[in-house]
Amino acid sequence: MFIYFCSIVIVNTSSLFYFPVVGRTFLFVMFISIASSIFFDRYQVKHEKIEKDLAIQTQNILKEKEYIYKRISVDEKERKMRHDVRNNLDIVYGYLKDKKYEKAEDLVKELLGVVEERDALIHTGNVSIDSVIDDKLSLAKEKNIIYEENAKNMYYGDIEINELALLIGLALDNAIEACEKVEENRYIYFEARNKKDYLVIHITNSIIPHTKPRFYKTSKLVDKMNHGFGVEEIKDIVKRYDGDIQYDTKEDRVILRIILKTKKD
Repeated sequence: MFIYFCSIVIVNTSSLFYFPVVGRTFLFVMFISIASSIFFDRYQVKHEKIEKDLAIQTQNILKEKEYIYKRISVDEKERKMRHDVRNNLDIVYGYLKDKKYEKAEDLVKELLGVVEERDALIHTGNVSIDSVIDDKLSLAKEKNIIYEENAKNMYYGDIEINELALLIGLALDNAIEACEKVEENRYIYFEARNKKDYLVIHITNSIIPHTKPRFYKTSKLVDKMNHGFGVEEIKDIVKRYDGDIQYDTKEDRVILRIILKTKKD
């Protein structure tokens, strides 16, 4: 408004210019340039957001595809094991009868390994979210980070699954990044539970003792399209679901608490 009224005064005051037409033309061009710059900047920000969202959706689809292939492979192993359960029990019994305890133990471990492999792939029961968690779990293992969780039987209600998967993925990225800086006792604990009409998520991770992490963005991700996209995007998603986000820093750990409303008003 200030710029508008100033421009009206300047344009209608001929004495301000030795050549009024030139002066007014200059002002017109200047304001058009400013307006164009503002419009272009907003367009660019919006375009980058759309481009980033599409890239993330594509990445999530690829992760889901990879995860489904892993599930299919493990399920086939489990079906074969169940089909051959009688034969396997007969073999174990034969080993025990012949006092070949080590061979019996090895076969039992092999059979249990199939079940454990299947259970390790199921985190919440939702493919989109489980594929993201499985991807972050693999990254955590590479960096010697102990990961534990308690997230089964989550109720999502009206929460968009892809947005929830993105939120969890970004939060775990931040937790992994913080753990990387810790020399010993690297760990992440992920918990999700329902409380009345809300989904409550807790992510606890180790930090360098007596430090204060900055919670404004992910600062150092291998995935370039998520660079600087962390906490702000989490806050946006939380806001869309009338929720709340809090960071509680202890001596050697930080606890992220996210609350999302599962039912729209």
